[in-house]
Amino acid sequence: MQNPIFTKEIAGSGATYQGTYMKALLLVATVAVSAITAPLILPPVMAYVSLAIAFGLGLYICSNPEKAILSIPYAVLEGLSIGMISYSLEAKYPGIVVTSVLLTLGTVMVCSALYNFNIIRVSDKFIKMVIISTTMLVVYYICGFILSLIGIQTLATIEEGITGIVISLIAIVIVSARLLVDFEFIKRTIENGAESYYEWYFGFGICITVIWLYLEIIDLLAKLKKKN
Repeated sequence: MQNPIFTKEIAGSGATYQGTYMKALLLVATVAVSAITAPLILPPVMAYVSLAIAFGLGLYICSNPEKAILSIPYAVLEGLSIGMISYSLEAKYPGIVVTSVLLTLGTVMVCSALYNFNIIRVSDKFIKMVIISTTMLVVYYICGFILSLIGIQTLATIEEGITGIVISLIAIVIVSARLLVDFEFIKRTIENGAESYYEWYFGFGICITVIWLYLEIIDLLAKLKKKN
């Protein structure tokens, strides 16, 4: 499943690589600052509230790329929910947040190098494989969520032990590959001409993928620490 914000037809001119990645960096930094301050100013329940609002706002941005400047409040809201989640895990496993952040940054840098130096060629076949893999991963998560709502913990049980660790490793590989696909889509659409506001739109997409990557990494580390 391709990043949902990268499914619109692009027309016009104005968007640049530098502008896009600077806005992506700003959004990720906004998420980080919001996440750091969240446990200090908000009760835990606000994690769910901010997540719900962020989800709705994200859908709106996906459907209205010209309003992508709203990705800034989106980043703030996502940061609040991620901050509460991270705080909870940090209380159980001291040091897990810093390690997860460093691994996330390292993974993004490696993916960027692999793409920019053409070590991995993001062909149409590669993109198709990533879309299929991502779709399967999302379906897996949705099924697990629905089953948990009705009291069936089958997938939660599978997540325990070595099987859960393997699933997390596979998820990290898939999300990392998705980041490569995002880079390629940005390249193709900017070369075809894109309005300047698409810089926020593309930055929003990169931000979403980086957040997902961080959550997969911290989940993996939590499983490893729990196993030990």
